[in-house]
Amino acid sequence: MVIQSSHHTLVRDRRLADELRVLGFDVASQSHASVAIGADKVLMKRFLDRHGFATPRWSSAARWGLGADTGHQVVKARHGTQSENTRLALPGERPSAPDVLHEEYEPGTEYSVIVHRDGDRVITFPPVWKGRTSLDLVPPWRRLRLCPYHRLPEPVATEMHHLSTAIADAADTCGYLEIEYLVTDKGAVTVLELNPRISGTMRIVAMATNVMLFSSRRLGALPDRVFPVRWAAEVPYGGEHFSAPEDQVFATSRLTVASDDPAQLREKLVRFGGKQTDLHAAAFQVA
Repeated sequence: MVIQSSHHTLVRDRRLADELRVLGFDVASQSHASVAIGADKVLMKRFLDRHGFATPRWSSAARWGLGADTGHQVVKARHGTQSENTRLALPGERPSAPDVLHEEYEPGTEYSVIVHRDGDRVITFPPVWKGRTSLDLVPPWRRLRLCPYHRLPEPVATEMHHLSTAIADAADTCGYLEIEYLVTDKGAVTVLELNPRISGTMRIVAMATNVMLFSSRRLGALPDRVFPVRWAAEVPYGGEHFSAPEDQVFATSRLTVASDDPAQLREKLVRFGGKQTDLHAAAFQVA
């Protein structure tokens, strides 16, 4: 039996798996270590610091880690997801409530890497480009997302692959883990978030790689590093949900399209979703 969790069911599902195992069932569920860091951003930050994985400087009510030289700070809900209650800190504001943390804002470009770990074997999927950070704090799920992104330098993609493998091992991940990265304008690769659960980014990855992510047989045949075989793009979508597999188009709260020709991605997004958002045309230009 395999239990796949969302953010809100991580703790419950881990408890259920423990109870089923006591009854003699063979259950695969997210590990205790990954559940802890996935449900609590303070524990996540401590984990990253302890293992030496670079992450933006941060503070909590119990730990002041931001100095006088810190510029803008992002306030995050300690147990939140999908950027809920995220805002910029007021000038001079320090975290006082136990359910928030402050993180140093850094300009750069965001990516997500989907990882699957089964025992000691880790598979990483290609990075998903999520655009630049901004002081407007527009969350990634409300932006254009691309996989692959032709301007991502190969050495940076390779670094993400190795980092993702190391993080999944250190967290004793069982199943899927989404790692949110920030590549700063200075070129540093830092970790923003760890999501040891099913995530929305998985659909664009599946379409770009043509991998059935919930097929254990297919996963077992994959190499340790999976590369895209076609182009995929995704934007927020507010229309009626539909799927058109023959056109490589799926629409829920996001419209996801894929094509062997990157020039067709923008056309598909407009044709099926309309001009609902800024599509950042330059991102579709292949050098």
